[in-house]
Amino acid sequence: MAEKRLYDKGMKIREELWKGGARDRLQIYSEVDQGFADLTVEIPFGLVWSRPGLDKRTRALCALGMLVVLNRPAQIRAYVDACLNLGVPKQEIVEVITQAIVYGGMPVAIEALKIAREVFKERKV
Repeated sequence: MAEKRLYDKGMKIREELWKGGARDRLQIYSEVDQGFADLTVEIPFGLVWSRPGLDKRTRALCALGMLVVLNRPAQIRAYVDACLNLGVPKQEIVEVITQAIVYGGMPVAIEALKIAREVFKERKV
């Protein structure tokens, strides 16, 4: 029952971040293992993102910065998209990527900016 509550809470947050595509993004995981797919909703979103203290916009920008430093292209794309869905202006997204130069290095920031540019083009931002 607790897992169901965490899952529902997590899916609500995911829907805010990725609009109608939240469930589609889980497809790749659920095809392999439904339990794994459920954990990707329950732990980060049901437990962490639902905590008080930071709003979703701030959490999305923090996640983006961390993903840039970790050089995770697919997730960078997802979180640039999520930031835009939450109303974060393009310039703030670029500033987070620029900040990552200091902590992750120029090459990862350059790659992240290329990914962001693609998302901005697709979204006509």
